[in-house]
Amino acid sequence: MQYTMPGTSRQDLVINPADILTDTTRGGRVVPWASHKLASSALSVVVEDVDAAQGWRMRHCADRLTFAREVDGHLTLKRASFCRVRLCPMCQWRRSLKLGGQVRAVIDHLAASRTQQGRKPYIYLLLTLTVPNCTGDRLGATLDNLQAGWQRMQRRKEYKAAVQGSVRCVEVTYSRASDTYHPHIHALLAVLPSYLTGRTYITRDAWLDIWRDCVRDHTITQVDIRRTTGDAAAVAEVAKYATKSTDMLRPGEGPRNVAVVATLMAASHKRRFAGWSGALRTAHQALHLDDVEDGDLIHTGDAAADSAESPAWSWDWYIGPRVYLAAKGD
Repeated sequence: MQYTMPGTSRQDLVINPADILTDTTRGGRVVPWASHKLASSALSVVVEDVDAAQGWRMRHCADRLTFAREVDGHLTLKRASFCRVRLCPMCQWRRSLKLGGQVRAVIDHLAASRTQQGRKPYIYLLLTLTVPNCTGDRLGATLDNLQAGWQRMQRRKEYKAAVQGSVRCVEVTYSRASDTYHPHIHALLAVLPSYLTGRTYITRDAWLDIWRDCVRDHTITQVDIRRTTGDAAAVAEVAKYATKSTDMLRPGEGPRNVAVVATLMAASHKRRFAGWSGALRTAHQALHLDDVEDGDLIHTGDAAADSAESPAWSWDWYIGPRVYLAAKGD
């Protein structure tokens, strides 16, 4: 396979298909390194118009990936330089994987612990809390109110009687049609098995009334509450990306793209989008899991830890052909 860099007279770049990074999970699913790197590269161009330093860091996020090749042939990420810019699609993907891995580990730990004590494991509820869409100039204040409402809810006697612990994540989506932002909370709640038939049960309408009171907005008409097994689908819902690059970019809309990115960068600055409470927080601490916001983005809990003796292999990002190719000399 040959590739010529557009707009240059350089000699064709010859690509050996065997040199292209192919990473798969142990279940056989392809790990989409290239697509996330491409999304980060595209968004970095807009971010540079808002903050040159952060844009440069995003453009070079995960330029080189170094893996350990395990005895079964699978790759485990060993080294990478992530930019950690809040809006970076590559870093958000890694945080989402990390949060998902931690949620699964905490659920398993609690189930084993309660079973060992002769108790039935917790059951789980997936709760989605919304507030009305807001304009960009109100996004920061709306996120403040969303967080304050969540804190008030956790202090409500109905909540404290029913919920044993939680993990929550804030997501912000953008509507180009109305030029508004939609912040909302996805939360996974642990409750006792007796919750569904006991006096602590909270109906959907009661959840709505509680949330309206806590966020101090009685125009809200919807909350979503449903039972879940704490399975992969529920974990994926609560561990969603804080923002999506597809919401921020639209070809031919340069000024709006910059305005949206600037709004999201300002509103998310130094803000925490994930948090733990109660029994889930205790389990998180017992497992010595690090912080999903500020912690290591190399080990996400989705693969076995590599050994020091495992051979290392590196791949470098090539923006032209949009692939990771085996590093020279490795």
